[in-house]
Amino acid sequence: MGFMVKQNVAIWALFYTAYVAAHAGRRSRTAVVAFAACAFGGIAAAVGVGYALWGEPFRYWVLQVLAGHGTSNVRAFEHLREGWLYLALGLSGGAALLRGRAAGRLFLPWAIWFLLFASEVYTSGIGFPLSHMGPGSLLAAVWFLAAAPLWWRAAAHCQPGTPAWLQWVPAGICAPLLGVAIFQGAALVRMPLPPFSPDAYRYVAEIEREFARDPAACTLMDAGSWVYLRPGIVMKDRAPAIGDRGMDGSGDFTAFRKRIEQRRYCKILVRNYASDRFWYDFPGWPKSSGLRQAMRENYREVRRIKAVAALPVRKELLTGTGAFIFFDEITVLVPLFNEPKPH
Repeated sequence: MGFMVKQNVAIWALFYTAYVAAHAGRRSRTAVVAFAACAFGGIAAAVGVGYALWGEPFRYWVLQVLAGHGTSNVRAFEHLREGWLYLALGLSGGAALLRGRAAGRLFLPWAIWFLLFASEVYTSGIGFPLSHMGPGSLLAAVWFLAAAPLWWRAAAHCQPGTPAWLQWVPAGICAPLLGVAIFQGAALVRMPLPPFSPDAYRYVAEIEREFARDPAACTLMDAGSWVYLRPGIVMKDRAPAIGDRGMDGSGDFTAFRKRIEQRRYCKILVRNYASDRFWYDFPGWPKSSGLRQAMRENYREVRRIKAVAALPVRKELLTGTGAFIFFDEITVLVPLFNEPKPH
């Protein structure tokens, strides 16, 4: 099931097969083989069922597009800088627990966490969100909390003869300070402020008015799906799918360009239409998609929806997610009905 949500979690099958093999011993080789068969067989079954249901599109989107994405080491390092606290939690928890007799039993699970976290940091360099680091960050907190009782006992240790109430003073001081530092550093404590400025609601209302004027089935918006949910429409030619194919140079946008040239869409809403951050034709792609030029030749601008002002009140909600781009200025395009279509 994890593979169906995010393909890179398939590496868990390898890690935990190694863990079972290390702890099962010679007498339980059958259990190791059974576990490996279930783990890797489950992944193979997911791929097989997906291919049987959706055929070539499944192979293209799940395997080819994913394999074609390059990883930016600079971006991965930036993500590590933003999520350094979780690495520190896992390392400090391991340092406290991997001592004495427990070290032999706990080292491999801890090493699995470390390798998992490292792989997630690396794969996070594919894109801008930090979501790849989610499972490893959660497990890092588990290691830290497992070690917390050891630090608690050390903080509460006093000389013999110390009054009972005084023995709780060091722990009573350290625990709140530690909790505040960890929770605040992990952004678990936030000020009770509205997530967005009031202008965001104006932005959404203007988008919805555009869809009220024309049928949603013939109105293309680059990103944002809530306007298509109520009519039950799965709209083609959305920007995220175009970006995936444009980034690795594997996309053939002939059919999309043809739909634009035929003026199939009664309205197109796109962000950053006149800038170098245009999602349908990004300057950093190996080759131009030609989609911006096709839109210019077959559609005209009628109005713009201004970007959200003072975005947002709580900036940490969008830090590292790239979500701010969904509040940029929108250009509304309509077909050039009175002009001949270019040949």
